Formats: sequence, structure tokens, C-alpha cells
Amino acid sequence: MPSSLSLLLLQISLTFIFIFQISKKIYI
Repeated sequence: MPSSLSLLLLQISLTFIFIFQISKKIYI
């Protein structure tokens, strides 16, 4: 597995967590 692919997956998961935290703050 290329390192660029795992880096991309890490970026996507971090972005998802970030968006999740933001939406949680907005709703609560």
C-alpha cells in the first residue's frame, strides 16, 4: 500500500472528525 494512500485516508478521517466536532458544537 502506497504511503500517499494511507496519508490520504488519514487526512479524510481527520477532516471527518473535525466536521463532526463542529456540527456537534452547532447543534448543542
